Amino acid sequence: MRALMFCIIWFSAPLHAWAQSSHLTPERTAELYYRSWLNYDRDSTLRLQREWGASSAEPRYLDMERVTDPVAWQFKYKMGDLPLGSSHEQAKLMTTLMIESSRRVRCKAISGRVGEQLPTGQYLASVKLECAVPEVKAAFEHLKAATSAAELGGGEKAPAATLLRKMIAVVSRAPLTRRVSTEMVLTGDADRKIWRVGPTSLGIEAVGADFGRQLAQSGLMDGAL
Repeated sequence: MRALMFCIIWFSAPLHAWAQSSHLTPERTAELYYRSWLNYDRDSTLRLQREWGASSAEPRYLDMERVTDPVAWQFKYKMGDLPLGSSHEQAKLMTTLMIESSRRVRCKAISGRVGEQLPTGQYLASVKLECAVPEVKAAFEHLKAATSAAELGGGEKAPAATLLRKMIAVVSRAPLTRRVSTEMVLTGDADRKIWRVGPTSLGIEAVGADFGRQLAQSGLMDGAL
């Protein structure tokens, strides 16, 4: 169960009417945030930090360590989600699998709306995004059929390193034919120039959950339940 849970855990007026040429629109902010978190994109992270201020202590801002070395960051903050008894190699491969499944996602803002001004003077914006994600279910089903029970693992035992490498290869070449629709909420300042993510739904969870759903449906990690 821990192996599978680790993978699953791993997301008015038209907006353009209020766009400021020197600042990011809510739509562009949402796209860059998704690229930073899902794709580990350094340029997107740096652009958002310039917009928001790299030293800000606000929640849900960005960590350059996560972008610079995704595997090390996941080891530092996500090791508790790995199956008990995982070897260092297995842990690294499972982490790499989740990073690769996320890195290949492509999200685009398709629409957005800004609501009325709040009593605080701020504005809330809602941006809808459509994401293309790797289609892996069928390939994982074929992989399971060709994999021995020993490689699948079981109980608290992680899948074998050989199987994890094959899964990474599947993800790396999988077509981006699945679509996941999601929505992000952003908060703008009183003059509608700076837009920050939150305070409620970021929508990223829905994107990340799709990979875990395909993995569960394929039955590939049934042996690790």
